[in-house]
Amino acid sequence: MNKHIKPSALAPSEIEMAHRARAAFYSKRGTQQSTRCTCIDAIEEIVFLRASDFVTWLEMADPRDRWMHTGELPPVVIAKPPSKNEYRTPQATLDAFFGWIVRQDEATQARWLAEHPKDAPFIRKLWREKCSS
Repeated sequence: MNKHIKPSALAPSEIEMAHRARAAFYSKRGTQQSTRCTCIDAIEEIVFLRASDFVTWLEMADPRDRWMHTGELPPVVIAKPPSKNEYRTPQATLDAFFGWIVRQDEATQARWLAEHPKDAPFIRKLWREKCSS
């Protein structure tokens, strides 16, 4: 066993796999390649089991995943309502109005504002502010 790993930290199956790996590594039978492969297979199996334990530990720490291991009901997921983004008049629309439409007659201005119903209240407010100052 590795001197850095305490045997008490390993499950009995992991200890048995470590002994198999050690026996395979020091075994004189077979070729050196097959011995090496057997040892690596046993070590990979230990790593896989330890990784699985680590994932289980992480999932148990997270209330969203704990139910998979405890038998509890999954947590209720509350869908967030779609955020209401306020409509903003595009800068190009403001530039078009104050750059060209303002210089036209009132009928053209009224027709253009009728074609832009979402923008009309904000543009009228800006126009009033510009005219009053």
